[in-house]
Amino acid sequence: MLNVRGSALRLLLSFVLSLMVWMFVSLSQDRNATYNSIPVEVEQLEPDVVIIDEEGLPKNSQTFLDPINMVLRTDEATLADIDNRDLYAYVNLFGLRKGTHLVDIQPGAHRYEPRISFVSLEPEKIEVRLDNIITQTVPITINLQGDLPFGFERDEPVVRVNGEPVDQVQVSGPANQVETVVVALAAANIDQRQSSYSGALQLEPFDTNGQSVEGVTVLPSSVNVHIPIRSEVGLRRVPVLGNVTGIPASGFIISNVISLPSLINLSGSSRRLDQIDHIETEEIDITGMSETFTREVRLMFPSGTSSQNDDDLTALVNIAIVPQQVQFQANLLYTVQITGTPPGLEVTYTPMVVTVSLEGSSFALQQMSQSNLTAFVDIEGLLPGNYTLTPTLQLPPGITTVGDLPQIDVAIRLPATATPQPTSIRLETVTATAEPIVESTATISTVTPSESPSPFPTDVPTIPPSINSAQVPTASPTDVPTISPSADPTQVPTATVVPQTPVTTPDASVTPIEPTATPPSSPALLPQGAKGDRAIPANGSSLGSILLCTPYR
Repeated sequence: MLNVRGSALRLLLSFVLSLMVWMFVSLSQDRNATYNSIPVEVEQLEPDVVIIDEEGLPKNSQTFLDPINMVLRTDEATLADIDNRDLYAYVNLFGLRKGTHLVDIQPGAHRYEPRISFVSLEPEKIEVRLDNIITQTVPITINLQGDLPFGFERDEPVVRVNGEPVDQVQVSGPANQVETVVVALAAANIDQRQSSYSGALQLEPFDTNGQSVEGVTVLPSSVNVHIPIRSEVGLRRVPVLGNVTGIPASGFIISNVISLPSLINLSGSSRRLDQIDHIETEEIDITGMSETFTREVRLMFPSGTSSQNDDDLTALVNIAIVPQQVQFQANLLYTVQITGTPPGLEVTYTPMVVTVSLEGSSFALQQMSQSNLTAFVDIEGLLPGNYTLTPTLQLPPGITTVGDLPQIDVAIRLPATATPQPTSIRLETVTATAEPIVESTATISTVTPSESPSPFPTDVPTIPPSINSAQVPTASPTDVPTISPSADPTQVPTATVVPQTPVTTPDASVTPIEPTATPPSSPALLPQGAKGDRAIPANGSSLGSILLCTPYR
């Protein structure tokens, strides 16, 4: 039995060792792997050399060439962790000049390089076209487009760079392109212009065939061009200016004056025309004016000149008069108004009036209506509690606030619950035992409690002697509770005792109706332990008194 167990253990141990050896061999075994689109970097390119394409134009990238494919060999563990970002290739262009060169590609890896062997590169060499960078000077030509109107002439264009006149510029780039450039050209459109031309124009390189040359740089790339344009002898075109006099209304200014026509052709001697740069209209008085208006007025021609067109003797002058937009500040009082009050809640706030600093034009401030000076505080959706809120203002255009708005303290509360107040009515209860009908009257009795009230009332209403009965009914208390006063009464209750005419039968109880007197405004105080609906007899007299207290509702 022991031999069987030993054999089984040896067999299991052999299997485990075999598995470990197989895994070690498998993981340590190298294999090939291909990686595509590996970029080729450019190293040590000479500063006066440029990489060009097949057409001789500079390539967009001077630091990378077309990508290649790379085959490498390494173990399984490394292959599982490596990717294209870990690999690179490069070419060294040190010392290479103008021409086409076939350069070896060198592989490399950013990590794991000692564990990697590079099997092959596809391709292993790459063709690189180089050209020398040269600079040469070419003349500037301004190409004038369009024709001047009749009666006008121009002088030759004047080209300036930084205020200095120039007539040539430099072009730089690959030698094969720069050598074809013969001129730097700019175009200026002067079609039907009646005044001098001035502007910045871009220069472009052109070859002998009038074709634009690509891949070169013009230094400077733009120039300022001025082309003098003037009328011929005896004719000059000048602007028309409205002659405005006076001062507009207070708070208003002149914003613009436009004449129609805005230009007019003057004829006269050349010497006289050279001294004139504009023509005015007759005076236009705007004293006290507060709105824009248009007026037709005569043109005032200088001596020795006239209009080329005899019909151009007047002009329409539009004078724009607008409110003066001078900024002012003002402090105005705003009434605070609460909006969005939650239903069933009480709101208090302070202050009720705030001072707000406003800024705007004098005209805009004058237009503000005093009835609209309200600061709104919206409390919609707020729960009971205390808040400090910023109001909002409804401001017309052109008015702004200065500084921070005043803060409003708002308290939102639940409505107060009224405390019930007791009232007292003193009634008389009479229990009769005699048969005769007794008619009696009672007087109003005022009870004044002493400093230390006794447990039972001591005031006893009396019956006047004018009773037409031979027998006075006696009253006996039926319920005498024990009363312990707890405090000195501070108010003097008054009660009206109105006993009814009882109809007595043997052993019958007579209960008076509710008194018609109005209960006093000050509630009577019950001694401690007394109940508001219990009759309390007074010292065992024939007539008992009842103190009835009801809560104030």
